[in-house]
Amino acid sequence: MVKISIIVPVYNVAPYLHKCIDSILNQTFSDFECILVNNGSTDNSAMICEEYKKIDARIIVIHQNNSGVSAARNAGLDIVRGEWIGFVDSDDWCEPGMFSFLLEMAEIHNADISTCGCYKVDENNGDKIIKKRFSDKILNRKKSIIKLLSNQYYESSCWNKLYNKRLFHYNENCRFNEKILLGEDFLFNYFMFKKADKIFYSSKIFYNYRIRQNSCMQKYIKKGWTKESESFFEALNIILVHENEKKMRSRILAAIGGFAAISCLFYINDNGLFLNDKYYFLSKNVKDNIWHILRHGNIKRKICSILVFWPLSLFILCKLKKGKLL
Repeated sequence: MVKISIIVPVYNVAPYLHKCIDSILNQTFSDFECILVNNGSTDNSAMICEEYKKIDARIIVIHQNNSGVSAARNAGLDIVRGEWIGFVDSDDWCEPGMFSFLLEMAEIHNADISTCGCYKVDENNGDKIIKKRFSDKILNRKKSIIKLLSNQYYESSCWNKLYNKRLFHYNENCRFNEKILLGEDFLFNYFMFKKADKIFYSSKIFYNYRIRQNSCMQKYIKKGWTKESESFFEALNIILVHENEKKMRSRILAAIGGFAAISCLFYINDNGLFLNDKYYFLSKNVKDNIWHILRHGNIKRKICSILVFWPLSLFILCKLKKGKLL
């Protein structure tokens, strides 16, 4: 048995992988296993994984065909031995005290999930984006889900969190949905939060998320509509199916409409006023859920949602922002 299992999905990240793995091996907390899941890489990533396996007994390597990041994480979950489970993306890196901090806070506060803050680092210029920070606190599952749905406090990703293994027991949704191409972390965290009694939140920064121009998220931000972003609506609708509470359903509908509104903004930024069926699908999601958005959405989503009723206004906003929308 080990205290923490850290799962790292690996796919064609040879230029970044040394920094990622070194940041894990250099943690101040040492009682962990690091599971590297080589997901069919065609560069030197597999060789790098094997090199680290030879020099550190805490490294475990799995090789499989390329089946997506969710399949890679699930393969890691199938063999974990730790009492706690964490994730790191293979093009990112951690500060040395990250897992020590997450575990200590979880144990002090008797929390099922422990979270920390992150820098989002632009790989082109090194610029760092920091999410709005709040004081450390403990939240129950309902409040945590509300914050997750409203894009407050928590990153929707799994890489800055530590999960108690008991959350995975007898939980049919304790795996990553391999059909979801964007928002699989969001969907996973919703079900994890639903099982948790307490979630510890901290904005103290220990994780470095690398913004890569060819990532699914960056493609979505540029275009407003991709095959991957379409699957995010599927993730939100899966959540809607599993949620029975009326007020919580309203927040989920606000999240669906809010995501569609931001997508409309990105779409017009890329395509101008050449609107097609994809844009009208997005705008319909906004209009169908406008009252939920106005009630529960953050200020950016509210503004974008109102402007969707007048596409020209979104176009003018894009021109004023000169393409810099985030």
